[in-house]
Amino acid sequence: MGSAVTLTNTTISNNTAGGLGGGIESRNAVTLTNSTISDNSSGRDGGGISSLRNVILTNSTISDNSSGRDGGGIDSLGNVTLTDSTISDNSSGRGGGGISSASAVTLTNSTVSSNSSSGLGGGGIFSTSAVTLIRSTVSDNTAADDGGGIGQLFNGTVTLTNSLIAGNRAGGNGGGVYGDNITVNNSTIVGNQGGNGGGLYSVINAATLNNSLVLGNDAPANPQIRFTAGLNINNSAYGFATGESTNDSFVGLDMADVFVDPINPAAAPTDAGNYRLVDTSPALDSGDNALAAGILADLDGGARILADVVDMGAYEGVFRLLINPNQDIQIRNGNSTADESITSNGFDVLSYGPFNRGQNVVLEYLVRNPGARTLELGELVLPSFLSVAGDALPSTLASFDSVLLELAVDTSTAGILSGQVSLASNDPDTNENPFTFNLIIRVGDTPANALYVLPGIDLADTTITPNQQNVPVYSAYLITPEGSTNVTINSLTLNTDDIPALRDVQSLTLLIDGGTRGIQDNRDVVLSTIDAPTADGVITFEFNERTLQPNLPFWILVTADF
Repeated sequence: MGSAVTLTNTTISNNTAGGLGGGIESRNAVTLTNSTISDNSSGRDGGGISSLRNVILTNSTISDNSSGRDGGGIDSLGNVTLTDSTISDNSSGRGGGGISSASAVTLTNSTVSSNSSSGLGGGGIFSTSAVTLIRSTVSDNTAADDGGGIGQLFNGTVTLTNSLIAGNRAGGNGGGVYGDNITVNNSTIVGNQGGNGGGLYSVINAATLNNSLVLGNDAPANPQIRFTAGLNINNSAYGFATGESTNDSFVGLDMADVFVDPINPAAAPTDAGNYRLVDTSPALDSGDNALAAGILADLDGGARILADVVDMGAYEGVFRLLINPNQDIQIRNGNSTADESITSNGFDVLSYGPFNRGQNVVLEYLVRNPGARTLELGELVLPSFLSVAGDALPSTLASFDSVLLELAVDTSTAGILSGQVSLASNDPDTNENPFTFNLIIRVGDTPANALYVLPGIDLADTTITPNQQNVPVYSAYLITPEGSTNVTINSLTLNTDDIPALRDVQSLTLLIDGGTRGIQDNRDVVLSTIDAPTADGVITFEFNERTLQPNLPFWILVTADF
């Protein structure tokens, strides 16, 4: 494909290419927003996407794709940039089960999980340039060679910030990360397995750990970190043995002393486990605030520093009862933890629309408990134009648990709808109990399935010959769905008072023109043929249902035999 590819709210699935790009093949940039590329395959590179330029994903998913060579999910010669996106369950015959790139790979609040590469390294990510993760997770990936989670070659950089590398496996070196110039900031590398360097394998230059944890990994040699040119450890810990960790409080402990629900690295590849900190973890208040300067949020999206001193690892330890002794409530606009949080007590006014009259509209909100105790949910009060569309809210939410609240909008009447949502809980914060926010919803006057018909255009001209047949077209009907949803039609009724030339015909045939350049470009799909008009001059064509997409016009043509 010669031009850039830009897709929004789009799904591409179940395609196969013998060469490049099972789902998309482009020589220029590919940009996806709110889109999904799934179940595609290629004989060479890029099972989901192959691009010679940059690939940019926002709130999108690349899943269940495969390639014969590099990049089971994405293969790119340009930069790959992911924001609020997921790369999962892809596979490659060579390198980069999830992502393969010759340029920089940057992930922000994104996940790369359950991918595999059968040849070169990088079960999750393979790059010959820089790899940067910010508040992202790489887990449950497998590489036949080096870099179960991330494989980086040719003197690039790997920089991890507030990120989790967990449960990955490499047949070669670097179960979690294999690369050069590795810097780990407030991140956790845990539960990975490889041949040498279960957590990290640093190829040439010294690796640097800042406020980070490299624990509970496994390999026959150097189970935590294998480094060639040294290891700079700043307020961090790796391993539990004397001589490994530079923090004496970790020596002699095991994983359960640090994390909520750690998984044995022998189970890798796996995405199981909870690597938040227990309330007695030695990682609590053990970091250096100067090393966390400019980092505002942890992997959960909460405040990076809850007490006076930052914690080690990807998560700030909200289990500390002295810091967060209470249950809490949080509501996010949308069904992803990546979406913006709503401010309670009406400070936020959420605006939606305009929607078409009669359109099916469901608003989604994520109700979360980021607190340390069980959250009890009480009465939900909705304005008259909203109703619960999905499951009712549960009575309780455990710590760190969440539930989706789906609200259907009554769009039967055009106008501006405004009101307030209120949800009671046992959150002790007076500004969040009840939790309230305001909405404004605009509903237009166009019905959701509106149909515009330009009827009875007289085309009685024998020079117009659809399908190159010598049959005159006597009438044409331009039909355009103007609403927001598909329209289904199954009949057309004519009156010979409107088309006098049809009174003396012996039979009529209804044709459809699916082209874009007028009736002479028609596809001649015969919908129905009937005998002459009835005594009252009414002609009704009955045909199989046909679904029309919004704003995609087409012609219905009436031809006649005398």
